[in-house]
Amino acid sequence: ENLVDEISKFKKEIKFIYEEMNKPYYKTNSKSDPCGAKLEQFYHTAYNDMEVLENNKKEALTLYKEVSTTFGEEDLKPDEFLTQIHQFSQAFKEAHNENIRK
Repeated sequence: ENLVDEISKFKKEIKFIYEEMNKPYYKTNSKSDPCGAKLEQFYHTAYNDMEVLENNKKEALTLYKEVSTTFGEEDLKPDEFLTQIHQFSQAFKEAHNENIRK
């Protein structure tokens, strides 16, 4: 869930850059300002990266819903579900090692 929040934050920051680039003072000075060209270049790169992240997020959440439904845990958040899987695997590993020692 933290990753989802980070992607949303990134999206808001990209939107802020876009809004700044569309303000009148930026548009009138962008040709003579060397930082303006770098900002536009950064914006386009970051926007493309954000679109990729957004698509990956949607795909991951779709896959998560399938897996969580399969295990009957569709009400859990992704981090809660994965914590349960991790705890189970750790307990299984400990039980297996204990059985081997006996």
